[in-house]
Amino acid sequence: MKSKSFMNKPRVCQFSTGFYPGDAITQEMLTFDTYFKEMNWKSEIYSEHIGTAVKSKAIKYSNYKYEKNDIIIYHHSINSALGDFVVQQKAAKILIYHNVTPYHFFEEYDLQFSYFLRRGKEQLLELNQTFIKSYADSEFNKKELEDYGYKEVEVLPIAYNFNSLDIPGVNRNKFEGIKILFVGRITPNKRQEDLIRFAEIYRKYFRTNFQIQIVGYSSPSSKVYMEELESLVRFWDLEDHIHFSGYVTHPELIGYYRNSNAFLSMSEHEGFCVPILEAMHFQLPVLAYSAGAIPDTMESSGILFKEKNYTLIAETLEEVLINEKFKKIILMNQNKRIENYLKINSGYKIVEFIQNL
Repeated sequence: MKSKSFMNKPRVCQFSTGFYPGDAITQEMLTFDTYFKEMNWKSEIYSEHIGTAVKSKAIKYSNYKYEKNDIIIYHHSINSALGDFVVQQKAAKILIYHNVTPYHFFEEYDLQFSYFLRRGKEQLLELNQTFIKSYADSEFNKKELEDYGYKEVEVLPIAYNFNSLDIPGVNRNKFEGIKILFVGRITPNKRQEDLIRFAEIYRKYFRTNFQIQIVGYSSPSSKVYMEELESLVRFWDLEDHIHFSGYVTHPELIGYYRNSNAFLSMSEHEGFCVPILEAMHFQLPVLAYSAGAIPDTMESSGILFKEKNYTLIAETLEEVLINEKFKKIILMNQNKRIENYLKINSGYKIVEFIQNL
């Protein structure tokens, strides 16, 4: 791809509320950054909250200074001062909508965070006339933008570099037995308590030599929720069957994927759910509750369930684990899903749009 002319080379400035290692939006921003630099364009990343481990790759948003030929890409996922800041800038603006978790999930755990989420939805209305182009990273998110009055929204699946997964892993969990994995932050919308309820049924009716690996960190906004999860584990005496990893490094995350037997999600809200694609990459059969954008992410692969009938889910998981022919069919369909995903080069598409401005 060639830029139209040297004089017209843009400086692409991406903005997000948070920029942290392991975060899907952060990974997409870094992937886009690579594409822009390959075009010999200037490319910068700005954020309100920047993790220590990636602070060399992003700039505090308040340090942004407008330049001629600037293009702003705003990644929206929650309310923050950043949205108001972006609106005030002269540059042409592109929206990428990653969804905002419905605030009701957090009302009984963190009222302040719940407020930020509610304002995040309201901000969509306020930003409606701000952008020259609006993208959503799933059909689910596209519909939500359209419900807020956005026109000509295009689906741009979240950009992900699968090469980042092809590194040596570190196996932190030495448990020997069937390991069922879920990856995601400890948050009420992801319903980790339902994984614990599932474990109680699975132990009672199917097998005892298993462990549910719940991989992800617990933020301050989920402190009370995390305490509830730990109480639930103690109530059912499931300490040997539930493993909370806390924060993990990238090699440790790879280790969890490589040493698991299946991936199980009970989440009730996802804007995309990158861990599902990661699990497919590592040849893990995926079973997931059908909520939010998860049907979009899985397409016709894996196993989707519309009701949380724990006994039926356990029966299905057991069949996947013992029936090699059944498992082979699931993995074949999941591999087709990954192939379809890779055909849609989101980085190329956004470069092409900017070129044609």
